Amino acid sequence: MNVTKYISIFLLVVLVGCESLNTIASQIQRVENGLLPPVLIKGEPAWTLQERMEHYKVPGISIAVIKDFRIDWVKHYGVIDNKTQEPVTDNTLFGVGSCSKTVTAMAVLKKAEEGRIILDGNINDQLVSWKLPVNEFTQRTAATPRLLLNHTAGVISTPGYGYEADNAPTLIQILNGEKPAQNQPAQVNVDPGTIFRYSNLGISILQQLLIDVENKPFPEIMKQIVFDSLGMSQSTFKQPLPAQWEQYAATGHRSDGTPNSGKRLIYPDMAAASLWTTVEDFARFVIELQLSFHGRSNKVLSAEMVDTMLTPFVAEKYGLGTGVWTEGAETYFSHFGDIRGFFSGYVAHKTKGYGAVILSNSSNGLNLEREILKSIAKVYEWKGYLPKEFEIVDIDSELLKTYSGRYLIGSDNVLTLSMEDSRLYMQTTEIEKTELFPISHNKFVAKERKGDLTFLKDSSGVVIEAVHHFADQLGRLSESANISKRLQDDYKIPFELLEEGRLEEAIDGYRRIKQNNPNDFYVSEQRLNGLGYELLFRQKYTEAIGIFRVNIALYPNSANCYDSMGEAYLKSGNRELAIKNYRKSLELNPYNSNAVEVLTELGAK
Repeated sequence: MNVTKYISIFLLVVLVGCESLNTIASQIQRVENGLLPPVLIKGEPAWTLQERMEHYKVPGISIAVIKDFRIDWVKHYGVIDNKTQEPVTDNTLFGVGSCSKTVTAMAVLKKAEEGRIILDGNINDQLVSWKLPVNEFTQRTAATPRLLLNHTAGVISTPGYGYEADNAPTLIQILNGEKPAQNQPAQVNVDPGTIFRYSNLGISILQQLLIDVENKPFPEIMKQIVFDSLGMSQSTFKQPLPAQWEQYAATGHRSDGTPNSGKRLIYPDMAAASLWTTVEDFARFVIELQLSFHGRSNKVLSAEMVDTMLTPFVAEKYGLGTGVWTEGAETYFSHFGDIRGFFSGYVAHKTKGYGAVILSNSSNGLNLEREILKSIAKVYEWKGYLPKEFEIVDIDSELLKTYSGRYLIGSDNVLTLSMEDSRLYMQTTEIEKTELFPISHNKFVAKERKGDLTFLKDSSGVVIEAVHHFADQLGRLSESANISKRLQDDYKIPFELLEEGRLEEAIDGYRRIKQNNPNDFYVSEQRLNGLGYELLFRQKYTEAIGIFRVNIALYPNSANCYDSMGEAYLKSGNRELAIKNYRKSLELNPYNSNAVEVLTELGAK
């Protein structure tokens, strides 16, 4: 026996292992120090993970990086609860919201491969316990499981609702829109197979289909088909969480960093939103899809079915249960998801075996997770994922001055361009002050949002319009750009009147807009509510309360308007008026679980 030989081999293995650990440690450090914005400006510094967690008030986060069809590393940051300060660990469970849909899709497709579900068959021919209402749309074209997975079955879109344990509806009540469910009944109101429209109710129909096919509770079905097959021992769809799971579950946190009262809500539409899992378990699920595509695992689905799942169908950027998009020759699949107090997401390359899963316990997780993903993509050299870098050009400050001014976007939105220290900044009703970076003499980009802004002049050289095309907070670019005409200084939109403290004039202005055009987006309940919350996030409490007052004036019978007003007063420190508005909300909607939760927390009857 050559002892020296074996010692040499042992030392070589140890050295290789140490080198590998050092490489991973270096990559983790680069990811942590390299968070990037939506738009890359050459020479602009990156952010650190710690400072961005503080910026977004995200208490805890788990990251798993996938490389070469395996987990390269997992790391956890922060705490599961801002009150207890208990750290996030390998065992911490997060609610992943709509990422549940991808896992549900795997189970539906498994039953399709077994012949128990007909993907292109009429859903009503396969449902037993409940039927999708028949109408003119379903009579022309049947809603099918494939279309439901693709969100193109024409089923209406409703928000996701969370419930208290003692006031949660059944799945049938959700599908029928019956109290205590807060959603409208499931129905088709456009021709199936024509447009993409994201629908939680459509996935709830598939939940009922799986229950009818298997004759078992939904969590048992998912455990048997997916979790047991993939070794996902720390994943469950059970609602509410059993005691043995609850001890590991993170607490959800509001946008201001405070924990949810009661820590977490129940989502009876399990297939669409109720999965609880660890970052490592979910990474195993993603890797299984990647391996199965190449025929290297196939513990649940065949290679052909995974390819079908990860290929756009009617929707251009959505497959069956997951988003799918192509940049050049590179194809990625991904999904993001949120429930109250949580945000999660994953991105993975369809063929090359790399990607990442990120789970957080904050409503503010979206932008943070996107910044982390860009950092990972740069460190690991993901092909086609990062946007191109922009080269900044020098512009004379006198030219920049000619661009300063106010430009009308819509009936209640103004784009304001201002100069500070020879730099140009933009601000709108919805967007905070943001620096613009010139990439030509009249074209600019912003770090925080995809898109650009171009100035147009008349024949005499006077700037008269700003053509801008920026993404919304979810990173979505509209199909067309906004053309905003330059305004005279004395023109005021209702929101500007509100900012100046002229509340009654502002309300009159909003009423005139609604009277002239009842369908104007800027006086919709949804828009005003969203604007109010944007102001709350900026801690502009007076302006937020003013906007919510406008919303109540325009929509006096909306429980949601009073609920939002209650939150604004609560954050501004006015407990008495917060209670008053939450009570009014509960009077209008006795099933408002959020109002019950907050009133209980405040000790109010």
